[in-house]
Amino acid sequence: MPMKGLDFRLVDEFAFGKIDRKEFLERNDCNLTFAELIELSLLCKIEGNNRRFEVLCWHVPKRISQKEKEVFYRWLLSEDWHQTHEEVVGAFQQVFNHTPENIAYIKWAMEHVPNYLSGRDVKASYLRKCMYALAAQPQPAATHALQALQDAEDETISKLASDQLTRLAGR
Repeated sequence: MPMKGLDFRLVDEFAFGKIDRKEFLERNDCNLTFAELIELSLLCKIEGNNRRFEVLCWHVPKRISQKEKEVFYRWLLSEDWHQTHEEVVGAFQQVFNHTPENIAYIKWAMEHVPNYLSGRDVKASYLRKCMYALAAQPQPAATHALQALQDAEDETISKLASDQLTRLAGR
């Protein structure tokens, strides 16, 4: 069930290209709270509606704090029903790179790559983005995590961790 002020027909029109982003934003009068964002994301999950989720996640305005957004992104990183992992992990490199606790979530995401990213090249690209996000986290915690990942059984992870350590040493 839609939140007060959120018109799912409007969300779906935008999701399926019937209206552009400008029109969507002009006609949408909803700003989601953290609780509403979680509730609607869960609804998209049980409905299997990735297009609607992407609109909610990236285009519907929100009234949430940076900490709430960080928690939301941690949750998304640990879920495999959506197809926004690369965007989410990128946020840990660019935005949420100030909290050592994020390291555990990024490492978990590397160990649990979603099926839609399981193709060899796609997986390697995703793991590389995870490594960038990991290296962007506060030091020395990031360095310790990368050193531990050098010993990973997965050759791609081991090599990418070594590459990041080399880059960090060259700074």
